[in-house]
Amino acid sequence: MLQKRDPHRPGHLAHAGASDALVLGGATLRDGEPVDGVLVFRCDDPAVAEDFARADPYVLNGLVTDWEVREWMIVAGSAMDKLEPKAKRAPSAYNVFMKMQLPGYKSSNPAASHQEAFKAVAGMWKTAPENPRAAKEGGFFS
Repeated sequence: MLQKRDPHRPGHLAHAGASDALVLGGATLRDGEPVDGVLVFRCDDPAVAEDFARADPYVLNGLVTDWEVREWMIVAGSAMDKLEPKAKRAPSAYNVFMKMQLPGYKSSNPAASHQEAFKAVAGMWKTAPENPRAAKEGGFFS
């Protein structure tokens, strides 16, 4: 099997790498040799996994002749939080301030290292009007 697989493996891995829905994939082993493959997709439509399989170089070249798509309900395990999509948090006022101010500081101070620039801009945050903890006059932290 490995000799048949080797010419098609780069295409198979490229196909896998191009999928946004493929979470993980690999082979089950018996006596250290690949026996079957298991691919886990995160998607709402089984057609995503079916289309992936139909276009996979291993299937197209006859190495995999039998495959099945089944829904999987995750109920336990440390990987649950990695498989479940997380809601993206809005950036904090500090994150927005740093993102907006750092490029300007760096262009005005080209000799400053990134660390020096970051420290300087972070210091500006103390009295910045965008800082919700800064007092209106003189700064909260003065």
